[in-house]
Amino acid sequence: MPTIRSIFSPACLWPFALCLATACASHDGQEPELETPRTAATELRATIASVQLAQDCPDPPAPAAQTPAAQEPAQPHEVMPSPGDVERERSAGAMAPGAALPGGGGWAPPCTQSGVQLTLSHDGKEALPFEIKAMRLTAAGQGGVLATVPFRGPTKWTEADRYEPWDQQLAPAAELKASYKLGEPDWAMVARTPDDTFGKRFVLEVDVVFAGRSMTLRSPEFERERPHVIVT
Repeated sequence: MPTIRSIFSPACLWPFALCLATACASHDGQEPELETPRTAATELRATIASVQLAQDCPDPPAPAAQTPAAQEPAQPHEVMPSPGDVERERSAGAMAPGAALPGGGGWAPPCTQSGVQLTLSHDGKEALPFEIKAMRLTAAGQGGVLATVPFRGPTKWTEADRYEPWDQQLAPAAELKASYKLGEPDWAMVARTPDDTFGKRFVLEVDVVFAGRSMTLRSPEFERERPHVIVT
């Protein structure tokens, strides 16, 4: 009867040890990494279509709340638009020269509202947020920052051929034309005298956050427009 020593002799153990070492090497080897499919990033498109730098005009008054008379309830076909509704229907957002103020406020001097127009779109499948963080007036061809530019009143161009208030949400699969009113920059920082600001070429830089991504847009070159002058 063979003893335990003869059964597990070195000659018999060598193939077993070799097999065990091979198995361990195969197990401890680096496993190939599985490639995770990458989702294509949403393509965002934002450009400045135009800039008009003229004046900062007073905003039209908000529409007054109207309570229908108890004796004569207003009929749907007889309801007249409020002055604020009429003002919002102006495509350019500025009052015509020599126009009267809505609501019987009398004659108003001509005023051309400064503004910037943007073209926005994306290829996402849901509405995405858009926000302007800052605007800067820079010197064309030089790039030096001259002054900050206030902005307000986001609106969008609609199928009714007019600008309407915009919640700064951009629907999918649609190109949107947005507009913001511009305030007056500090002209004292731009030139020594106000007259020196006319005839100069400027570029507007706009810092935006589009669907969580920060980017800076630059406008085509433009000049400051002179205000209307009425000769009496």
